[in-house]
Amino acid sequence: MDLDAIAIALIVLVGVFAGVVNTVVGAGTSIVLPLLILLGVPELVANGTNRVCVAFQTAAAATTFHGRTGVDWRTTIAPVVASMAGSLPGAILATELDAAVFEALLGWLLLAGVAVLFIGRRPAGKRGETPANPAGPASSEGAATGEETGRARRLRPLGLLVTFGFGIYGGFVGAGIGVLYMVYLPPLLGLSLGRMVHVKTWMVLSLSVVSGIWYLAVGQFDLTVAAALVPSYILGGVLGARLALRSGEVWIRRAVTAVAALLAIAVIAGVS
Repeated sequence: MDLDAIAIALIVLVGVFAGVVNTVVGAGTSIVLPLLILLGVPELVANGTNRVCVAFQTAAAATTFHGRTGVDWRTTIAPVVASMAGSLPGAILATELDAAVFEALLGWLLLAGVAVLFIGRRPAGKRGETPANPAGPASSEGAATGEETGRARRLRPLGLLVTFGFGIYGGFVGAGIGVLYMVYLPPLLGLSLGRMVHVKTWMVLSLSVVSGIWYLAVGQFDLTVAAALVPSYILGGVLGARLALRSGEVWIRRAVTAVAALLAIAVIAGVS
């Protein structure tokens, strides 16, 4: 579609910001999709184009994280694969079902996740002790943030099933999928939120590639929008990864909690 210079500038600026948010917390899609629709991009085309562009953003972030977080891939590859497996059915459903059903479920899942973050117990240790960076030892924020166990735990079948279900939603729309991963999977994997940011990036990358191929195949893609969004997403992904690497565990936890709460309220109230 034809976009004027102002529209393209808006997409670029919002894309950089959303790329940072997507990388550190998630939910950047909830910022980009409304903008694209407001600019006149059809909803299905906006959704498909954004999902393809997110693949580039997460690839840039994953490259920046590489070798700097100490993630144990022997135990975290399973949830990445489970998420990817759910993305294709989700993408297919996007052409058949009303997104309102998924959005309602998302809102309540996010609220429940916020409760988990708030009520998580604090393990024994020095009060106020916080690692200097996300790749460091376990923080004092406790199990709700994914208390480190030295090595990540393998997901049990129920955890893999939940991750597969999140993958379906990620392939369907994906708005808030990163937040779902950040609030539910760290305790199951025994990962700090800092390390979970890296794992989440690979999960979103895998589901975005698979679902993006489907959206391209069925023609739900706009090259003009992608030309503006891809480079801004890439820049945002790199900046977001660097920010996550330099930020402490407590900061990431607060950001995840705040974004999850705001997104849940917006979805339930019908303003997302």
